[in-house]
This record gives sequence, C-alpha cells and structure tokens, in this order.
Amino acid sequence: MNSVISKRRHLFLAFLVGLFAGLVAVVYQISVKKAEEFALAMGHWGSAHWYGWILVPLFGSAVGLTVAKATAKFAPEAGGGGIVNIKGTLLGVRKIRPLRVLPVKFLGSLGIFSAGFALGPEAPAIQMGGAMGQLVGDAFGMEKRDVRPLIAAGAGAGFAAVFNAPLAGFIFVIEGLKKEMSALTYGTALIASVASVFVLRAVLGQKSVFHFSGLNGLPLHTLPVALVIGIASGFVGYLFKKLLLFGLNFRSKYKIGKSTVGVVAGLASGVILMTVPDLAGSGQIAMGNILAGRFDLHLILGISVLFCFSRMVLTALSHTSEVPGGVLVSTLTMGCYIGLFFSRAVGEFAPEYLKLMPGLVAIGMASALASSIRSPLTCTVLVVEITGEYGLLYALLVGTFAAYAIGEWLKDVPLDDALLDRDLRDDRDIPHGDNSMTILDLLIEPGSPMDQTLVRELHLPEGSLIMKVERDSMVIVPNGGTKLKEGDRIQVGIEAAKPYDARVIEELARS
Repeated sequence: MNSVISKRRHLFLAFLVGLFAGLVAVVYQISVKKAEEFALAMGHWGSAHWYGWILVPLFGSAVGLTVAKATAKFAPEAGGGGIVNIKGTLLGVRKIRPLRVLPVKFLGSLGIFSAGFALGPEAPAIQMGGAMGQLVGDAFGMEKRDVRPLIAAGAGAGFAAVFNAPLAGFIFVIEGLKKEMSALTYGTALIASVASVFVLRAVLGQKSVFHFSGLNGLPLHTLPVALVIGIASGFVGYLFKKLLLFGLNFRSKYKIGKSTVGVVAGLASGVILMTVPDLAGSGQIAMGNILAGRFDLHLILGISVLFCFSRMVLTALSHTSEVPGGVLVSTLTMGCYIGLFFSRAVGEFAPEYLKLMPGLVAIGMASALASSIRSPLTCTVLVVEITGEYGLLYALLVGTFAAYAIGEWLKDVPLDDALLDRDLRDDRDIPHGDNSMTILDLLIEPGSPMDQTLVRELHLPEGSLIMKVERDSMVIVPNGGTKLKEGDRIQVGIEAAKPYDARVIEELARS
C-alpha cells in the first residue's frame, strides 16, 4: 500500500515539476528570443559603423569574461550544457544546487546569447528543469533516492518545453537519461513533459517551432538519399564530438583559463555577427529560413558544407569556455546544412528533389543529432514534433538509424556520457556527495555482464560493495554466492573520492 501511495505522490509531484518547468521555459524562451534579436541588431549596427568593428567584438569578449568568471564562482555545475550535471546527479556522484543553478544558468545563458555565441538554449532548459525537480523534492522533504525520478522528469520537461515537443521530452528521459522503463520513470517523465508543454502552449500558442514550405511527407524513392544523408551526418556528429572533447582537453592540458577562452569566443562571435550572422547564435533562425525555403547563398553546394564546419568550430570554441549554453541545437543546424548539401546535389540531376529539400534537410537535422547523443528514437520524434510533418517519420527513421549505425561501427559513445566520463576522471571542484561513501541505485539490464553472475565473480572497482538487491517484492542482502539476474535493482556503495567508479559499475549493469 505504501508503494502505491509513494507512486501516486511521485506522479503528483511530477505534475508540479512539469508546471514549474513550463513556467520557467516560457519566460526563458521569450528572453532568449529578445537576446538573439538584440545580438543580430547589434551586429547589423556594428557592420555599418567603423567603430562598431571595435565595440561589438569588445562587447562579446566582456560578456564571455564576465559569464565565465561568474559561473565558475557561483555555480560551476551550471557551466556548459548542464546535462552532464543531471546525469551525474541521477547516477549519485553529483548534486544540483537549484537556488544557485537557476539564476546562474538563466542569466548566464541570456548573456552569451546577447553576444551571439554559437550555443543553444536547450541544455540550459534541461538543467533548469532538473533543478526544478530537485527544488520540489527538497520542498517536500524527500530522500535523495526518491528525488531522482523528479530530477529526470524535470529535465525531460525542460527538453519538451524548449522544443514544444512533449513526446520527445518523455522519450529523452527513457532513452537518453535514465535508460530504463520502470513504471515510475515512465509515469513521472510523461506527466512532467505533458504538463510543461501545456503551460508553454497556453501562453505561446500551439504552432510548431519550424514551418515547412508546401511539403507533405517524402516518397519512397527518396529513402536511398535519406540513407546517404544519415551516413554522412553520422560522421559529422562523430567529428563534432571529437572536436568538443579536443577543445576541453587542450584547455586543460595547457592550463588555459575558461575566462580566457570566453574572451576569445566573444571576440569571434562579435566578428561573426557583423560578417556572417547566420553562423552566430543558436542557429534556429538559419534553420527556420532554410526549412521555409528562404535562403540564397546556401544553395551553392560548397557554401552549405563550409557553413556546417564553420558552425562546428564556433560551437566547439564557445563550449570550451564552459559558459552556460547547449550544443544540441547547433548539432541540428549542422545536420541542416548536410541535408541541404545532398538535396541540392541530387537536385542537379533530378530537379524534382529541389521541391523535397525541406524534408531532406530535416533528415540531416535528426541524423546529426542522433549521431551525437546516440538516441535515434528521441531525435526522430523530436524533428517530427518541431516540424509538424508526421509524413517524414519513416524517412527520418532510416536516416537516424543509419547515423546510429555509424556510431556503433566507430565504437562511439553518447556525447554526454563522454563528457561525464571526462568530468568524473578530472573530478574538478564541482559539488558531489558529502559522505565518504556514495550510494548508486542501478537496474541490471538483460544481457549485461552482471546478469546470471555471482557477486564474487564481478570485477568491481576496489572499495565498491553491493549492499542490497531488490528482486520483485523481495529485498536480498547479498553475499559472494548471490547470483544477480536481469531486472534486479541493486544498491552499490563506492568511495566518494573515486566518482568515476560509478561509471564503471553503471556500464557493467547495462547490456
């Protein structure tokens, strides 16, 4: 009976988290739009005055310096996208301080958008949603283990609200964050995502993020092109991840300060705002113009490829400073240019493909993102919802799973897992558990190395201990002879000073 009450309580609290995340997302979306409009207007003004070529880059560098320093001082966990902090918290080796994260993330990201940094609003919305989950859990005095489903649900609600995509937000939690399908995770994620998007649509309307120009699905003969776009986008996503990690590692190796990189990124952003504004900011405006058929130079084959790799470099530079801002929308933009390139190339030989260009561009968007975060279903549903083109579903699945297959072939890992691994190995001054032991709560998946294995035969990191096994309605205190099975939920204690051990054990529990 208590478990039923607990589940109902979680569902009610998930509804509250969704409402609060939706309210934050409404204010955030309006503010982001104003900030990006300011950046474009500033770039236009700067390009028309000789002194603008000095003042605009100086403004960008001042913003980069200020935001990087303020983030490092007040809430280092708010740096970068923030999804890494969410995943670390769900794993039990990091924590969210919502009263610090919310203002730093909100104001810091608005600052970098006003300066034209090539970052997006989606990851800040995800982390702020997760922070709302932590805030609600704390307000109701919940235990750390019980708050985690609310954090995941809040993160999904933030994802759903920033894209106006409730199903994608729900699937993002299942496929990208929690990676499991328990009834509690399923229920809280769905309720929070639906609630957040309800608030968003009630205030901002029900229109999709992007609008197509006279397209109603894609015919079957376009599937080979969709496959090629998916494969190419798979390599683009892989290269982008490598570039992001290279930037962070380069900065660490040569002990370059985040604020120094912030200054350089701000200077570059100021120049880009005045010369090629399509490359500045999140990329949403550029994507909207392409999908609606409003583009000019992008039609030239070489330009679309150049824009793709230029955005890749600018986003990696901005991300290396670890100012608040995400890379998912930038990845969508890169895929947009790849889709545009191939649709235009095929159109040289088969002109009817030019009319299908928006649909092929959408396949590039979904495929590049799927390659980056390794969640093809999330990316497929996301692009369907942000475009409102449900007729693209089959072609999108072809493209996203082709990109996913490239990642499998390259033995790639999701971007956020790679960043989390780096963060835990580095173990910088970012808040984590206060105790000498950190407790992990993991589900053993079918086919994982733990399935049908005796506890004494597991190669756990030194100092780690399986403390409890929950199987069906039973609680087992394990010993060396206890055989673990798929579906078991285990509690594992690790040394708090060795947070990377959590990732090692998590991978053992996965298939």
